Amino acid sequence: MGLGVDGAASNEVGGLFPELRQALYMARLRELRPDALMPAEVVEIATAGGADCLGMPDAGRLAVGMRADIAVWPGDDLGDMADPVAGLVLGPDRRVRHLLVGGRSVVADGLVGGVNLPDAHRDLARRATRLWD
Repeated sequence: MGLGVDGAASNEVGGLFPELRQALYMARLRELRPDALMPAEVVEIATAGGADCLGMPDAGRLAVGMRADIAVWPGDDLGDMADPVAGLVLGPDRRVRHLLVGGRSVVADGLVGGVNLPDAHRDLARRATRLWD
């Protein structure tokens, strides 16, 4: 089983955290048990499970020989929690701080590398207008 999101077409926010919470809440509601699905399990479904569903056995896990696809979220507020993974899943939405794809930095300190966002937004608006005209 996998869990993921491909953007605003299937998820209002376009982020994974709302999907993690929704999967956890729905499993708990279906079973009427607060332990029916735990935060670490839902993260496993979204990482290793998502990679498995996509036929990518070399992704979704932090281990030697796997792809170096790593997302780092801010967790400054999780240091005093007994279960920081639960805090990450059940806490506020977070924007990725660092993102590596294949070991290459794509996002550093919250900024997309090699992309001028104001220019990208203007280009998107231009293309969208042309698409809908």
